Amino acid sequence: MSNEPYYELNTKDIRIIHNKREVKFLPHIHNSVEIIYLFSGIQHLIINEQTYILNTGEAVLIPPGYVHSCFRIDSEENNKYNKNAEFVSIIFKSQRIQEFKEFFDNYTFNQYKIYKNQIDDFMSQIFKYMIEDFSEIRQFFYCTIAVKKLINQLEPIPINNNIKISNEYKIISYIEEHYRENITLDTLSKELYINKFTVSKIFSEQIGVNFRTYLGIIRSNIAAKLIRSTNDSLENISTMSGFSSVRTFDRTFYNNFRITPREYRKKLIIK
Repeated sequence: MSNEPYYELNTKDIRIIHNKREVKFLPHIHNSVEIIYLFSGIQHLIINEQTYILNTGEAVLIPPGYVHSCFRIDSEENNKYNKNAEFVSIIFKSQRIQEFKEFFDNYTFNQYKIYKNQIDDFMSQIFKYMIEDFSEIRQFFYCTIAVKKLINQLEPIPINNNIKISNEYKIISYIEEHYRENITLDTLSKELYINKFTVSKIFSEQIGVNFRTYLGIIRSNIAAKLIRSTNDSLENISTMSGFSSVRTFDRTFYNNFRITPREYRKKLIIK
């Protein structure tokens, strides 16, 4: 598993992740817009149950609240490309700008991919600036330009409030809101009115891991964020992240990151 969290309760207005190979992230959601632009290679994605192969010079624009994931196809042919993949992922709190908040509250897209011939040289340069310039103010400015130009290349459609919400979205959203509680498959089945067998099948077939593993990953990533951003004791962080005991916290955190919470904090202090 990547040491880069695939899910995080973001507090910054903008977050830039520069990856240098094709990655694999489990299905997740957040309340921000995400842009992924590929400098080279390929990256496989699923956005709102639609599968995409992103090629060099292409981008996707993912609206807030949409389930999405990244995956790899391990084959000799594909590995030639995924080892050379390089892309930037930009997670941007669009609600900070009223124009964008109103747009994403009212519109969505039929598809989310912007092709190479739709991205001009100026836009390509903007994405390069975003990984080279570490000023958050300038990154925020670049991102507003990128979002506007990418929206113009897609076909916005009014959001139909009668559209049926997928069970996958309901499950992930529920866990996002209740990860501190003692959640079980029975809890999800009862609270979401979904058959327990169906819930289990969604985890194994659509999310790709079982429920207990998914919940452990969510809690571990939240704990990692708290370790990075607070001076709270590890015992308090364990509780705030939803773990039933420090022992369970230590074991689950290590299983996901191959480092204990205490070692992780020490590593951050040394840096």
